[in-house]
Amino acid sequence: MNGLPPLSTAREKTVPRPLVKACQEFESLFLNTLLREGRATAGGDSSQAMKITEDMRDEALSREMAKAGGMGLGKLIQNQLMKTP
Repeated sequence: MNGLPPLSTAREKTVPRPLVKACQEFESLFLNTLLREGRATAGGDSSQAMKITEDMRDEALSREMAKAGGMGLGKLIQNQLMKTP
């Protein structure tokens, strides 16, 4: 088994940082839309100030979720874009 490289280094591709960032941002936007639409379907009357606060919270939460891996959508897009034809 000494002749085999560790799995983590076998055929790894370096992913450009701008691509990682773009994929995270896309997932963040998608998650933000899910949160916002989920809240809209729940109904309830809120003041304009409350709606702004909720929007800001949803935006921050979706960014943090995407940074942490979110639903895996960003990674999926990143992998698809890194494939060579």
